[in-house]
Amino acid sequence: MNKYFFNKLRFIAAFIFMTITSLLISIGFGYTSGLLAIFFACISLYFMGNSKLILFSSFTLYTAYFYLAFLSCFLMFITGVETSFYIQGQSFERDINDLFDVTVIYLILCYVSSYAGYSFFRKNYEPKIEFNDNISIKAVNILIISFSFFAIINFLWNIWIFAGGDFFLYMANIASRQLEFSEKGSTIFYMFGYMAGYLWLYKILKLNKKMSLAFMLFIFLTIVMKASTGRIIGTVVYILSYFSVYYFSTYKLSSQKHLRYILISSMFLLSAIVLYFIRLLSSLSINNMIVGDATSTLLSFFNFEMFNYYISEKGNLPNVSVLMKIIDGWQTLFGYTYGSSFFSPLYSLLPSSIRPNEYQISFLIKNNWYEYIPGGSLPPTGMGEMYASFGFIGGVTGMFFFGSIVAFMHNLLKKYNNYWFLLVYTNVSLGFIMIYSKGEFDNLSVWFFIPVLITYALLVFISGIFRLKKFRS
Repeated sequence: MNKYFFNKLRFIAAFIFMTITSLLISIGFGYTSGLLAIFFACISLYFMGNSKLILFSSFTLYTAYFYLAFLSCFLMFITGVETSFYIQGQSFERDINDLFDVTVIYLILCYVSSYAGYSFFRKNYEPKIEFNDNISIKAVNILIISFSFFAIINFLWNIWIFAGGDFFLYMANIASRQLEFSEKGSTIFYMFGYMAGYLWLYKILKLNKKMSLAFMLFIFLTIVMKASTGRIIGTVVYILSYFSVYYFSTYKLSSQKHLRYILISSMFLLSAIVLYFIRLLSSLSINNMIVGDATSTLLSFFNFEMFNYYISEKGNLPNVSVLMKIIDGWQTLFGYTYGSSFFSPLYSLLPSSIRPNEYQISFLIKNNWYEYIPGGSLPPTGMGEMYASFGFIGGVTGMFFFGSIVAFMHNLLKKYNNYWFLLVYTNVSLGFIMIYSKGEFDNLSVWFFIPVLITYALLVFISGIFRLKKFRS
């Protein structure tokens, strides 16, 4: 009881301190500065007031990524809202600075509402993953070998057809990878390689073995395969998935090493930024746009103006500028969609060539407002998708239900506390929930589920054959 009282007292003290600080900033530096201080404080309170933090839980990941929404607002504020890349060339019904303030308020309310939904339905428990699932290690070994074979053959085939067998040339041209795959080649069997890595980790955890050099090298190979597709966020999510699975599988030990996990995760985040600029360098090289040598061009990306342009202005952070445009003009041009985009994950089973896209918020944004900007669809941010569906108040309420969905996923991990559901939980948490403040429901792919279900079904089937043979003998 005393511990519970102390935790609540600490939360209240942190809340009072941050409220006073925000008010002082507002008085000293202006209304917008105070709003940004409140925004930062609301996110930080989750970590300051949470005495039993589960580092890789869905909502913790979602909250950590939400800092990037704050960063996007902060960078817009200090560089001038009206100079933003996605603001210039657009017309707005409201004053742009007033619209920015409204957008920040909306973001604050959306986060608080999502936390309310999560905390209301979440069950408190200590994660414990069981491995007594009657899966034969022989069956696991068979799938590791066969899955690895298909994945590696697929990878080598792509290197051959796109780079004549030159691995370094293949990796150097990742900027054109999506265009290449639209014409020929495929990564269909890469998924087998990723599942082989998860199976190998399962074997290590179930047998309580140490991670071997062979295992580490194989995981590195699958990371290279993932990176070669040119999907930077997907690559980071894939890497972090191993940390998440290991964290939950060894929770009692891992929960005492949060600082180590945070430092390692931060290292991979920095690596992702470097990888992004390397991909950008690759794009410039392909188009003969490099002035001078490649090293000096790469280093030039890391001054403030260039860094802000490519990381924030190019929409790699949650695109607050696009959210502002949605708040200002969505209802007038489109009318509310009433959640029709929430069913978009069902379309991910269809080939991209025949997949409908009129339902997709990001597609409508690009084709109606930003068609002149090179590149693909523009993610509306999860909060923008909610606004496009239900308006301001409905969007805030919608984020409450989003928080409830996150709590539901968290509660299921207690009920289905096995390795196979953990894989689904991890991939949904990292690939959809964590990045929802940047993306949309279209990121919730059924491919988070299907490979795991197929793999588990094969394991059960093969394990059953081995048990039958043993019984007959």
